[in-house]
Amino acid sequence: MVHRKRILHIGPLPPPIGGMASHVEQYLRSDVAKTFDIIQVNSDLIGKLSRRGVMRIIMNLANAVLLPFVVVWRIVLKRPSVVHICTNSFGGFYEKGVLGIVARLLGRRVVMHIHGGGFGKFHANSSRLGKWMIRRLLFMSHRIAVLSEQMQETVLAIGMPQERIRIIENAVLVPKASIWDNARDKSKPPDNPAPAAVTVIFLNRINIEKGVKEFIGAAGDICRENSQIQCLMYGPETAICQELRSEIDGMNMSGQIKLPGAVTGPEKEDAYMSADIYVLPSHVEGMPVGLLEAMSYGLPCIASSVGGIPSVIDHRVNGVLIEPQDTAGLRNALTTLIADPALRRSLGTQARKTVETKFSWRGSARKFVSMYNELIFEKETA
Repeated sequence: MVHRKRILHIGPLPPPIGGMASHVEQYLRSDVAKTFDIIQVNSDLIGKLSRRGVMRIIMNLANAVLLPFVVVWRIVLKRPSVVHICTNSFGGFYEKGVLGIVARLLGRRVVMHIHGGGFGKFHANSSRLGKWMIRRLLFMSHRIAVLSEQMQETVLAIGMPQERIRIIENAVLVPKASIWDNARDKSKPPDNPAPAAVTVIFLNRINIEKGVKEFIGAAGDICRENSQIQCLMYGPETAICQELRSEIDGMNMSGQIKLPGAVTGPEKEDAYMSADIYVLPSHVEGMPVGLLEAMSYGLPCIASSVGGIPSVIDHRVNGVLIEPQDTAGLRNALTTLIADPALRRSLGTQARKTVETKFSWRGSARKFVSMYNELIFEKETA
């Protein structure tokens, strides 16, 4: 019997609240897990992501202390060939950088997989010591996986050698059905001459950087003009949610603009399938999984032209691009799509085709497998 090589993969486990957790969930279901024996370590050991305020700080510190011991135990017990570490920016990067050092000291090959679009800002705003630490921690890795060419340029500018960098775009498992497979034909106006009911969704983390203020501003204007519009902001409860609810109440729009909370599993699928338009007006992004998911369901998407998004959306071909922090631009884009069901169908159909051909897990899995095999060969021939 041939034993498969082992990969120790470190990242947040489902339920998939946030892009990185969604990525991990689908990674574990992809062809990568059929080729290698994947040993998963949850980077959120004690539920820190569900905490707020001072308790979140305490839990972050406790998690940072415990995680290296868990990783050491798993490496010693399972002896993986490669340690793959998913990381974001800021404090989380330093936490994961320590894990890279631990893995190197134990003789493992290390992949640092950078998620999120804020890494360039994180590096630029760091002190001289911080920049030095970021560079040193990246150099501890044998490979650095990035989500887009834009992120590759950021890492190159920091001083990483080209031969260590691999672009592996985020991917999604394409659902069997799209919104256009529903009984309701969304490209045709109803016989009733009243304005057609349209549901606009935001499904992501609810924070300033995701453009939630711009979404509320544009949604308020749209809903005042059309009582048939529903705008739903799906995402885990955050510090800004109460402020947003107060703003919505102040506009007398609580019946049309709602924050239903986070959705996962079948509820998440239902949210996509019952929607007509998906919006992501982010200020910064890498390669957002939520956008790819929405496109895979055939949703026409409006997104900011930041990070890796322009490499996914071709303006007015498979989606609509707007400038970041542009409430008027978002409002105009929504107005256009709401008024034109045929355009929604055209954009949504092309969006699904884009994901099927460029951002499905079939292609990304091959890239992961190739990268792991490179590292295993290097170790065995060293």
